[in-house]
Formats: sequence, structure tokens, C-alpha cells
Amino acid sequence: MGEKNSKYIVISPLYSSFVTQSYEYRLGVYGKDLYLSNLDKSIYRELPLMKRYITEDFATIDKYMLNHMEIEKVTDFQKKDIKYQYSLRYLMTGRLIWRELIECFVEHINKKDGAALNDFNIVYGLYMERGEHFFSGNIV
Repeated sequence: MGEKNSKYIVISPLYSSFVTQSYEYRLGVYGKDLYLSNLDKSIYRELPLMKRYITEDFATIDKYMLNHMEIEKVTDFQKKDIKYQYSLRYLMTGRLIWRELIECFVEHINKKDGAALNDFNIVYGLYMERGEHFFSGNIV
């Protein structure tokens, strides 16, 4: 927020992090032209508790598929698809968590300095894709 020309904070879940098993989100700060701006400051963060549950759940899914699905002859593609569909559910859960965090963040900043967020938009969505506005300082 301290960047002079910053207008957007974008929270992006990273699908690739399900492959690397890091389960990260990218937090980026951009100027008024969003992805076309020269201002591109970002950090990568994971939600540790979420990572723990995803890891445990995927281990349970693997165990279940190994013990129960051999009979049905589930293909590798089907097994990967089951995990992919499950990971999408986690991304939706992550969306709800981030929405709540943003609400707390906005409330905290507004108490501290009500005008600090006037020119900011906070967006949640896949990196370089259309996102959902969680907050816009320009909207009354």
C-alpha cells in the first residue's frame, strides 16, 4: 500500500502449486492499468493449516484408491481427475477464507486511517484472469 501508484491488490490461487504441493497464493500489487502496469510487486504465501489438511486429505484419497478402487480398475487419468476436482473445492474454500481476511483487513485499515483505501481495489482470482472484487474504495 505504500507504493505511490498502486491501485490494485490481487490475490491469486496458484493451480501450479497443487502440482508442486506448495499450495500457494500470489499477492500482487499493481497500478491503475492492472496487469499492464509497470508496478508489479508480489509475494507468495501459503495458508499453513490449509496445506496440512490438503496433504492429509490427498494421502487419504491415495490410500482409499489403493485399497478400494483396484477392483474397479480406475485409470491414472481418473485418479488425477479425482484429486483435481478435490483441489478445486479447496480453492473455493480458500476464496471464502481470503474474503474473510480481506474484510478484517479493510476494517482494521478503516479504523486506523479511513482514507487509506480510497483508491484501492482488492481482487481475488486466478493470475492474469478475471477476478472477483472483494473490495473497492471507489464504491460507496
